[in-house]
Amino acid sequence: MGRWLPLDQSDGRSLVCQSRPEKSGTAACLGKELTVHIEVSTRHGELAPEQHTYIHDKAEKLLKYFGRIMAIEVAVDHIKHAWEVEILVSAEHKHDFVAKEEGPNPQTAMDLCVHKIEHQLRRYKERVQDHKGDPSIHAIADEVIKSD
Repeated sequence: MGRWLPLDQSDGRSLVCQSRPEKSGTAACLGKELTVHIEVSTRHGELAPEQHTYIHDKAEKLLKYFGRIMAIEVAVDHIKHAWEVEILVSAEHKHDFVAKEEGPNPQTAMDLCVHKIEHQLRRYKERVQDHKGDPSIHAIADEVIKSD
């Protein structure tokens, strides 16, 4: 299991998980292995170790949707009778992806939030990849000239 380290010495509630060796947050990109920083922090409440592990593992699964993720930050907030989860995903050459959801427990809120982020990542990846196969204007103009 991972080792929990305080993120900031002044605030003992913010923790960074040193990933387990068998389940590290890595992504393969062009033959290189990138390490992804996954941070889970709590405000106004505490998470049980199994809840923290569940949230960390769900955040780690975002790597299969977009391999160029640099960091994932998950903020869990306990508000009155609900839990609020906010995910901030930083990717290469792109502004951050953000999603925020509420639920009766942290796991439900995390599931809803991950669904939103997955949709954003998929949409962005499709938009970027669609431009690769389009013929250039010069290639079309050359074909028109050759056919005349």
